[in-house]
Amino acid sequence: MTKKDFFRLIIKTVAIYWTIVTVFSIISFLFSLYEVFEHEKSISRDIIVYPLSIAIFEILILILTIKYTDNIIKILRLDKGFDDAQIVIGSFDVLKWTQFAIIILGGLLFIENLPGFLTQTFSFFKQQISAKQISEFAPNRFVEIRYYTQIVSLVIGYLFISNNRAVARFLMR
Repeated sequence: MTKKDFFRLIIKTVAIYWTIVTVFSIISFLFSLYEVFEHEKSISRDIIVYPLSIAIFEILILILTIKYTDNIIKILRLDKGFDDAQIVIGSFDVLKWTQFAIIILGGLLFIENLPGFLTQTFSFFKQQISAKQISEFAPNRFVEIRYYTQIVSLVIGYLFISNNRAVARFLMR
């Protein structure tokens, strides 16, 4: 594996993780925006423009990061200044390292969302079996949407871990 391959792997892995987090942030934002529209008669333009501009900026950065990884490495001179051009780590090739990065990424997604998912599941069950309605555990739409995004994140994390070879081959194209 060359130094350039290593940095390419790091940049694309971070970009994929950032993409997943951004998508779920945009989904949460859209549902919270829907809640604001539903309850408010007039809405400030800043409530819409500022978060949408941030989302558009993030999407633009993600596209540029994934599409122009080699140019980023060249501009930042990440592969310069090393004694040799190769990273010698036994029999690991670029595909194996990509698989390892995908497993780490899936693990991060899984670990990041598991506690919130378990807490919400416990709260929902507690609400269902409670003799009286407990207002602090009463789910609202935002909590439900967050719960569903956590489920999707857990599934994506599991799929990344279980299908790391297919995802790595897709990334190496």
